[in-house]
Amino acid sequence: MSQTLSVVSEVDSNEDEESENNETSMTLFEEVVQRVRDSDIKDLNLSLTKDRWTSGEHVYLPGPIYGEGAAHLATAIHQNTNLVSIKLAFHGIGDEGATTIASALCDNDSVAHLNLEGNWIGPEGAASLAEILCHNAKLRIVNLGHNPLGDEGAILLSEALGVNGHIRTLDLSHAEIGDEGLKCLAQSLYHNRHTNALYLDHNVFGDEGAIALANALRCNIGIKILGIHSNDIGTSGIQAIAESLKHNHTLRSLYLHDNEDASSSSTVKALVEALRYNHSIRSIVWTTSCYPSKATNSEKLLEKMICANREGTTEAKRIKASMNISSFEPVQEPELVPS
Repeated sequence: MSQTLSVVSEVDSNEDEESENNETSMTLFEEVVQRVRDSDIKDLNLSLTKDRWTSGEHVYLPGPIYGEGAAHLATAIHQNTNLVSIKLAFHGIGDEGATTIASALCDNDSVAHLNLEGNWIGPEGAASLAEILCHNAKLRIVNLGHNPLGDEGAILLSEALGVNGHIRTLDLSHAEIGDEGLKCLAQSLYHNRHTNALYLDHNVFGDEGAIALANALRCNIGIKILGIHSNDIGTSGIQAIAESLKHNHTLRSLYLHDNEDASSSSTVKALVEALRYNHSIRSIVWTTSCYPSKATNSEKLLEKMICANREGTTEAKRIKASMNISSFEPVQEPELVPS
């Protein structure tokens, strides 16, 4: 019977214990590979740390497996026709390991969830994965976050995203993606109707990339969750994103916080203006403030409009009509006087 196998890695700092753990690790890893090869495993989770969400059988595997281990595992994956989930996060497999995993998935029609987060995968590994994504019709969730993909890797993956009509969730957070990479990713979204969640937070793109993304959002009818927080987006980029919401009626959740101008009064005003026409947004995070009692009038109005949207389009229109938004002028924030 197929089952879930969660392998949780823990690195011990004690040298004597580390040696013993490595021996045990090798034995356990060989067991894992054999069981994957025998199609005994359906969900394979090789996480770096214990996770309260992990379910199924637990095997503690100290230390990373690196590229060589990934090669052995890839051979087993290729022979497993029951495997639906591969979670190989933070194991240092690098470009070589990513390439071998990609090769194993070449003819695979069972794996739907691939997590290679935090594996030092760069453009070379991204190229191999992008090639597979161009042809693989089964993968639905792909996590490549915390890898140094850079613009080059993002450009390669954007080409795959443009032709793959099956990926529902793509995580490219913490991936060192700049404006050039984001512009190519944005271009792929013009005709992509299937990707519902896109995470691009903690990258290095600014206004130029954000404006390109905003233009794509005007006609994209797939993205429901978009994370672009913790980047270098300034006033013009934030304003462009807000303006795009007037034309986008698919997006449900937008994460903008921890950008240069995300929590300013001008941003809030732009979002309020956008929500006069947008009735689909259910959640916008533009600030990390934990003090609702200190919210400005403009922020309170924005929250009310978002809450109205959660009631549905018809009710949202009725509620907003009663707000007299047309006469709204945000309160000027007082300037801080140095003490």
